[in-house]
Parts: sequence; C-alpha cells; structure tokens
Amino acid sequence: ICECITSAPFDAIDITREAIKDGADAVIAVGGDGTLHEVVNGFFCKGSPVHALDQGPDHSTALGLIPLGTGSDFARTFGWTNDPHEAIDRIVRGVKSKLDIGMMEGPDGNPHYFVNVADIHLSAKA
Repeated sequence: ICECITSAPFDAIDITREAIKDGADAVIAVGGDGTLHEVVNGFFCKGSPVHALDQGPDHSTALGLIPLGTGSDFARTFGWTNDPHEAIDRIVRGVKSKLDIGMMEGPDGNPHYFVNVADIHLSAKA
C-alpha cells in the first residue's frame, strides 16, 4: 500500500500513471468528482490505456473510490454516501462493477476521459 497525496491540480493523473506502470493492483481515489476525474485520466496516456511495465498482458489495475467530495455525483449515481467506512467495506469485500469510460477531444486535440458526466463550463444543479 502506497499513500500518495496531491499538492497541485492534475497531480493525481501523474500519480495514477506511475502506480499503474509500477504494477499496482488498484488505485483508490479519495475525494470528490474532481479527484476521480483526474485518476480516471491517469489510466490513459496519449489516447491509450496505461499498462504495467513488468506485468503480463492480463494484469489490470482496478479503480476504487472513497467519496469525500462536496457533490460526489458519481457516488450518488450508485446510491453511495460519503461515509468512508462504507466505501472501505465495499473495497475490502471486493465489490466490482464494470464502468463505461467516455472520451472527448479537447480544443487542444488531446483526449479527456470521464465516467459519468461531461460539461463545458456549464452544468445544471438539480
């Protein structure tokens, strides 16, 4: 287990990529939708999934979430609360779900990945 703390925007992207390249079995995002967004983007680089450098082709890294954000929209989609004990229990029990990842190309031509919502400087709060 390696605990990494971000200190600047987009740090979680690089931290996630390094963890995957180092062969991590899981990357657990602790935070809100913004942190989750960065971690999801860390699973990809230049439009392709990131792979472990010295693991076989069948090795994959799981994504986990301990939701502690203000909105936690992604967690609410699954009916989860911001209770970290509940999230840790799900992770320990190995609760898994397949997840669709969306991708859109930004004005800079780079791909940006998302898991439950994409907006362009305007979103509704309902």
